[in-house]
Amino acid sequence: MIRSSSIRTVRTVARFATHWLVVFMAMALVTSVVEAAGPPIDQFGPPTPNSQPWMIVAGPDGNLWFTEYGANKIGKSTPAGVISEFNIPTPNSGPIGITVGADGNLWFVESAGNKIGRITPAGVVTEFNVPTGSSDPRGITLGPDGNMWFTEVTANKIGRITPAGVITEFNIPTADSRPLGITGGPDGNIWFAENAGNRIGRITPAGVISAEFPLPTAGAGARGITLGADGNVWFTELTANKIGRITPAGAVVEFTIPSNATQPESIASGPDGNLWFSEAVGDRLGRITRTGAITEFALPTGSHPQGITGGPDGTVWFAEFGASKIGRVTLPFTDVAVFRQSTGEWFVQRPDGKTISVTWGAPASAGLSDIPVPADYDGDGRADFAVYRSTTGEWFILRSSDYSYTYVVFGVPALGDRAVPGDYDADGKADIAVYRSTTGYWYIWRSSDNTIMAVYWGVPSANDLPVPANF
Repeated sequence: MIRSSSIRTVRTVARFATHWLVVFMAMALVTSVVEAAGPPIDQFGPPTPNSQPWMIVAGPDGNLWFTEYGANKIGKSTPAGVISEFNIPTPNSGPIGITVGADGNLWFVESAGNKIGRITPAGVVTEFNVPTGSSDPRGITLGPDGNMWFTEVTANKIGRITPAGVITEFNIPTADSRPLGITGGPDGNIWFAENAGNRIGRITPAGVISAEFPLPTAGAGARGITLGADGNVWFTELTANKIGRITPAGAVVEFTIPSNATQPESIASGPDGNLWFSEAVGDRLGRITRTGAITEFALPTGSHPQGITGGPDGTVWFAEFGASKIGRVTLPFTDVAVFRQSTGEWFVQRPDGKTISVTWGAPASAGLSDIPVPADYDGDGRADFAVYRSTTGEWFILRSSDYSYTYVVFGVPALGDRAVPGDYDADGKADIAVYRSTTGYWYIWRSSDNTIMAVYWGVPSANDLPVPANF
């Protein structure tokens, strides 16, 4: 169930008549909303106190990797939130940006140490000196050429480092532009945000800065930047309190954040196809759709979120600089999926493009008439593969939390029982339930207290169909 007390749906009704009255209802476009109750958020604290996590990225090993500015370490978190840490050789190096390289390692910048670091999934760290002294490297990204590209704030340069550690620097035409965020673009170039220059820059893999696009709002304070699923580049405007979008051709559109003076920091593509960003002031996360509709989600006071990234299994992860924690948002989106009756196979396509295939159910040739009844039976926030055998009243549930299975007999096919699972007791777990079409009774096996509840609701003679939902 997804509940929201703060979003109101506006319906516009248009009517026309021929022989019958036909009513169409259209949902009005919601351009912005502050949502107090959002998706589930979990927090995990690194072992080192006051570690001040800054940036975070999904690693090639399925874990989340992040920089710890205060602890001078690189952190690694499993999807379950188990955290380990690795020391950076240079003391007080000031690690900030971190990303994944083409070599399967993690690359990060040391803003105070004036170095670029590389850490293997096993935790082995190597450091490379930036040629220009006190360059203050901040953002880093993988380029289309297989090299790592980074920004140098005080040196006013864009740097490139090969997997072997060879660094080349390129001057930005605009003086004192203070480049911060950087990302690979959709056009084979690298794009970067000029915080003081009030521009979005573009540099080719050959090191030619081919364009600097001015922003419509003066003094916008461009900061974080990322490639969106729509093929455009999206960025945050720290001072203007806006989210910007720029096409490969350089056309810029800005969207105002509903809350005032939020100081949007980082931005990243989420597994839902939207862009997610952090609001350092006000302790919120924001989500913006491709059309610019913004929703904000409240975080615990003092979070001061910075880095953000899309994670595994439909999650968004973020670094809480103020709270010295790592946060995880579990998105309640629905996947596109089919159940192939002829083979008993499930085929799932997730919003992030990943696919899942599972065989769970008897093929039609077996004559057992398995019906798919996916639901979150174990309360882990993910739907479980499950079938109801309509010839025997048996339930077969593959639990997503631990991949064990549950077998239950609940239902009498001869009496017309139909499977109607749902969270009827509001404990966060789907209950096994059937609707008896011959009598109009519902039989619900409550997961909260393991009791069976009977409810009469339906008129069999009127051919009533069960439609359980959170209306």
